[in-house]
Amino acid sequence: MYSRCRFKREQRALMPETTDQQKQAILELEALILGDGDTSERSGLLGGRYKDLYEDTLDEEARSIFLNKAIFSFERAMMLDANDYLPPCHLPRLYRERQWDGDEKRAVTAASIALLACERWRKRNPADAMAAPMLFGAAFDAGDIFLAEKLLGEMRAQTTPALDMLPANIPDLRRSLSLLNDVRTSSALASVLGGLQRLLDPKGTVLALAGRRIDAPGAEERRFPPENEAMVAVRIRNLMVSAASQAVVCSAASGADILALEGAAQLGLGQRVVLPFSRQQFRATSVADRGEDWGRRFDAILQPMQSKDILELNLQGGDNEAYAAVNSKIIDEAVGWASTTGRRALAMVVWNGYSRGATDLTDGFRGASVGRKLEVIPVPTL
Repeated sequence: MYSRCRFKREQRALMPETTDQQKQAILELEALILGDGDTSERSGLLGGRYKDLYEDTLDEEARSIFLNKAIFSFERAMMLDANDYLPPCHLPRLYRERQWDGDEKRAVTAASIALLACERWRKRNPADAMAAPMLFGAAFDAGDIFLAEKLLGEMRAQTTPALDMLPANIPDLRRSLSLLNDVRTSSALASVLGGLQRLLDPKGTVLALAGRRIDAPGAEERRFPPENEAMVAVRIRNLMVSAASQAVVCSAASGADILALEGAAQLGLGQRVVLPFSRQQFRATSVADRGEDWGRRFDAILQPMQSKDILELNLQGGDNEAYAAVNSKIIDEAVGWASTTGRRALAMVVWNGYSRGATDLTDGFRGASVGRKLEVIPVPTL
């Protein structure tokens, strides 16, 4: 009877859906570990629940706490059973997002362990449908281009049941891709992931995009530091490739918007720009106020575009209301463009991952995209 009770408690911790259920699952697991001892599965489940809370929370302090607890739990699970491939598969991305001293070295070590564990498990359990997607993730975390290309070839040859595993795995692969620092490796893996995306979307996708403006000089809060511009530009371009994007809809403010439009031009993608005001007013208030170089880049982007692809809404009222309306229009345009071309609309959010609350327009765009049931691709600016 007691064994059956333990089993039920572990099962309750497997698939909680709400934040309250996540927290209840954590209490169940911690009580089970305290009363009956720890196992790799229990600590792994605990790490998974803390990881979900970390990903679902937009408060900076809470995210830091959940992230550290997720890492600690997965580390303990890995120590308890070196053959369990799941804990080390989660750790590289979490280390790279935490960014403590030594975390990149820890990420490389965990990625190597995950590769070995996944390959061993796959050879011993060839019928396990989860093995290949997890090995794919380990290859991305380790920056193993050859293995990723080999696995893509295998995926292309698979039957429909194997492809059914892809939608759940692709966001994790994109997350891994966005955290790699080597440009050559990340660009090659972006192409591999783009090939994987085309198994789901043969005609490609249309991106609705919004994000942070570049920080003003002397900004107290780091949202998009100017020194990160080149890195973020590479991330945006790589994630466009990874999503098999054929077109991008966004505004044209200094920062994420202009980097996205420049990246789209380099890749030969369709572009559509939505402005809340006239071009001149927008340039003065949302572009050149961060420096005239941004103004020149704005001009260079819009000059060759057709007038039908530059939507000047000429809105009245406060800036917050105007930009919220622009966010909604961006999503509408992307969804409409995708529908008329037989593609799927996705959303991309270029930001620091923390919300300022109800007035945060980037978070508002993210929430509106979720409400429209679009997959949201985060691109870190930090």
